[in-house]
Amino acid sequence: QGASASMRIVSLLPSATEILALIGAKDMLVGRSHECDFPPEILKLPTVTNSQLVFQSSAQIDQAVRESSKAGIDLYAVDADLLTALKPDLIITQGLCSVCSIDGTKVHQIVRRMEVRPKILELSPNTLEDVLQNVEQVGEAVGLTDRAADVKLYLKKRIELATKTAEEGRKKSVHPVNVAFLEWLNPLYIGGHWTPQLIEMAGGEQKLHNTARQKEVGFKSYAISQEAVTQSDPDAIIIAPCGLDLGATETEIANLVHDQDSEWSRWFCELRAVKGKRVALVDGSQMFNRPGPRLVDALEWLSSFLYPDAQQLNPIRSSRFPWKVMELANLPKKACLATSSGDKEQRDSRSDRYSSPVGGFGQDIEDCHRLAMEAGEDMYTDPRTGFMVFTEMAALKRGSCCGRGCRHCPYGHWNVQKFQDRKNVVRRPTLLPPVQAKSKTFSSLTFVFWSGGKDSYMAYLSHCSAIASTSSEAHDNEVILLTTFNSSTGIIPEQDLPIQKIMDQAKALGVKLLLVPLPENCDNDVYVTHILEAVDHVLDTLGISTSKRSQAVQFVFGDLHLQDIQQWRRQKFEASEGIPCKFPLFDKDYNDLMDLLWQKPVTVKISSVCSSQSSLKVGQTFDRELAEQLHARGEVDAFGEKGEFHTEVVL
Repeated sequence: QGASASMRIVSLLPSATEILALIGAKDMLVGRSHECDFPPEILKLPTVTNSQLVFQSSAQIDQAVRESSKAGIDLYAVDADLLTALKPDLIITQGLCSVCSIDGTKVHQIVRRMEVRPKILELSPNTLEDVLQNVEQVGEAVGLTDRAADVKLYLKKRIELATKTAEEGRKKSVHPVNVAFLEWLNPLYIGGHWTPQLIEMAGGEQKLHNTARQKEVGFKSYAISQEAVTQSDPDAIIIAPCGLDLGATETEIANLVHDQDSEWSRWFCELRAVKGKRVALVDGSQMFNRPGPRLVDALEWLSSFLYPDAQQLNPIRSSRFPWKVMELANLPKKACLATSSGDKEQRDSRSDRYSSPVGGFGQDIEDCHRLAMEAGEDMYTDPRTGFMVFTEMAALKRGSCCGRGCRHCPYGHWNVQKFQDRKNVVRRPTLLPPVQAKSKTFSSLTFVFWSGGKDSYMAYLSHCSAIASTSSEAHDNEVILLTTFNSSTGIIPEQDLPIQKIMDQAKALGVKLLLVPLPENCDNDVYVTHILEAVDHVLDTLGISTSKRSQAVQFVFGDLHLQDIQQWRRQKFEASEGIPCKFPLFDKDYNDLMDLLWQKPVTVKISSVCSSQSSLKVGQTFDRELAEQLHARGEVDAFGEKGEFHTEVVL
């Protein structure tokens, strides 16, 4: 059919990703959006988008969307460098809703800057017929027109059968089932686009629609009042908030119902459908909100939910449909998200498997989180409060720090703005900011061993100056700061600096940071092992074979003149592992080092003093004048090379 096995596709639309999989083009995918999560096999693909929104409540998301729109801030971001590096032949995006997903305008802007411009297929369906048409459009775009036609026919037959079954169920009913389909909860939004059509095809009706909208096809979701829901007196209610899975949906409805300050605890609980247990909670994100092939699954489920006595169309498929009956008595008493700032108790028996603040959490919380992680769960119930809490697994799936201080953030609260609010300590080698697996390729990686002090800063400056003189090398070389720290305290030994300050330094320099936690009382061999494992982790993440470590990696150290330290590093890393080691500051005149250190305005502070003979004080500014005084007095090494004092570079 003209399909090319070498065709490279990036899908930024979950429904398009599902269509590609269904027509047999899954192997053409080389990248996806952060929302593309079905079928599960595509989760291994690089993610080229991320969201600025993190769900905590319906009201919070609504406010965030309004504020972002008012300020002209995009809700979603595209990694333009990664998208370009993936070299797609085709990018599939949408123009339907800028709140739900990345829109086509942003994609077009990025593509215009590409040297080789891929084709863009923009899908904007409003009805079920549009979705079927999208199947054909995608098939034509990837050269699988016959296969797409077969899939469309298969879906149409299922739709016809579901509609016929619904008609038979409808004949046994006095009147069509009056459905209130809620696509958002606070504020209330009624389901739009294809949803009213699905309900009608399943034998239901929505009296909740205002008169002007009842005959309109494919209209957008719109806000309604609580009074409107009450007056419509629905026979059944379907709650399927846009973008929320089943667990988050139950969490949100429980939060609203049990909030004594919310009107929900009064009006909602008095509805006839609620009292009669005719409320369905559904994974709207998977089944109703995305205009893809599984809308047919949603139609089949709808017909069986509205008319339970009707014939089951596909018992196996129905048993897998993500929904549950909502019963007030069974809702969690509390169901809000908890962050790390809410629990500062010490652990009796600390576990270092998962990220946590220094001192960690209580053992009961650690046990709940551990069991949830082992079961692959995204949330667990806090044993003390009943709150639903995100696990580390949930954050890892998201692939980035959301910036809201989640209790089990595995990224050290990288995107939390305030220094004092970054509580978590990473428990495994972690590259920050996080990057997606096999996302970029560089000819070489330079790891600058970074303690946060002046020596590592000068080594970084010297290396950058050296590679800048060779344009090709500068373009293909990725510089990464490598920091080791005590995993129990979150402190860089000797320097006595918390890793949070190291994060700020990396951000100020605009470079990546590799955090390497070390156990207490770490000997030299363990230190080397942890370094090599961390580097291999980065290589694997960036899609570079670890067998090419010696060709792709080099280490840069800030040692000044201690030959035994230099020899040890060369022996352990260069001679034993084949990793080139560079010492750009070694044996340089201190006057030259001063010129290098202060070639740009920078503040250097004394962070720790180890010599009892020194008059230096922690917090004292280290400048050229002080260095010259120390050199003249001979009290200590002017640069503290023998460990007499250590510094912090304030960037």
